[in-house]
Amino acid sequence: MGICFLSFLLYCYVRRGEFRFRSATFILLMLLPLTHHVVAAVAFLLIGFLTVWSVFFAITHRSLGSRHRDDVIMTAIPIATALVYYKAVSLDRLEVFASPIKVALMGASFVLFCLITIWILSLRSHSRLTFSPFVGGGFALLLLMDYFGFFFPYRSSAGISYLALIFASGVIVGCAWYGAEIVLETRRAYSAIQLGMLLAPLTIMVFGISEGLSTYSHQIVYRGFDLVDPFLFTGIAAAFVALKRRHGRLYPWISLIVVVSLLISFPFSYDTGPLLGVRHDTQQYEMDAISWIRDRGSENRLITDERLSYVASAYFWYIKDASLPIYLLSNDSIMPGFLCLSEDSWTTSGVNSYPRGLVVDPSSTYQRVLHFSDVLYLGGPANDHVVVFLGSANGQEASRAA
Repeated sequence: MGICFLSFLLYCYVRRGEFRFRSATFILLMLLPLTHHVVAAVAFLLIGFLTVWSVFFAITHRSLGSRHRDDVIMTAIPIATALVYYKAVSLDRLEVFASPIKVALMGASFVLFCLITIWILSLRSHSRLTFSPFVGGGFALLLLMDYFGFFFPYRSSAGISYLALIFASGVIVGCAWYGAEIVLETRRAYSAIQLGMLLAPLTIMVFGISEGLSTYSHQIVYRGFDLVDPFLFTGIAAAFVALKRRHGRLYPWISLIVVVSLLISFPFSYDTGPLLGVRHDTQQYEMDAISWIRDRGSENRLITDERLSYVASAYFWYIKDASLPIYLLSNDSIMPGFLCLSEDSWTTSGVNSYPRGLVVDPSSTYQRVLHFSDVLYLGGPANDHVVVFLGSANGQEASRAA
């Protein structure tokens, strides 16, 4: 849905000469923070880059007019409104806007990439050689190093099959980069949009690592990269057109490699559990358990895994606490009075315990904890019960004895 909003925003922006499209652009910029805050940040940065480039181009060509003033107003008002909104609501890691230093870092990142935008779009000529193999290979190398834990303090839950996804991602990024080079060579108005679709999420990623390589910056980098997709799609399309015109004999083979790479990545999108060790789906019986806890009127802290703690936080405003798999793995007892939500599958297929990766809790420890706790709720299918239990003093004593 966020990508659809972003695509429609670009469609309206390039036609903003008409009042209806300018109005639609303004309305979308105002509504995006209410629908998807990461897409909203990318949209503000993208439109910001395009506005800065448009004003710079007009000033250098002495054609500055009222439409440039309208562009600045159309961009500034939604951004200012979003900053006020995020400061008041502080949604999902947007505490960045409560810190003047972090706001300054984001501003510095934006200025840096504005200068990069102006420099690239001002070039009168470009290299005839393509850098796409180096970009694709370099990107694959970064993913490989990240998989083995060279950058961020976390352990990947993905299996060895992830290496195939790394190869496919390198091919896709390399092809998209070649298409972007072709678009920039044309020196048309849409060149700025193609560049902006890359630099906007890249700004968020650079901002994420500006304070160090932590689990917080790791999540920002990966969530920022999710919004590179429009750049990849349009870049691959431009690359296919250019390859057919310039390298007719190579076109079928390169196209085949890209298509195979896309097919390799497809299973990872729907079979994430076995391939990546991460579940993205939440079943109705899991929501029933969390709803039961909410309806019970408990003010206690809910301790569960990464996925379910996020769901409980997003839907019912529970404090996010994903430490239960580690409690069970380390044979630690649960503090008396704390509500816990677990699943039987944690002892068989395991559970993603970010940033520690895939964790398989010992069945004996799990059963002992349930034995010495107050089990309040049992639901779900027979092969994967979801259990709500309450830590008790008996469990504390049993843990000390063990």
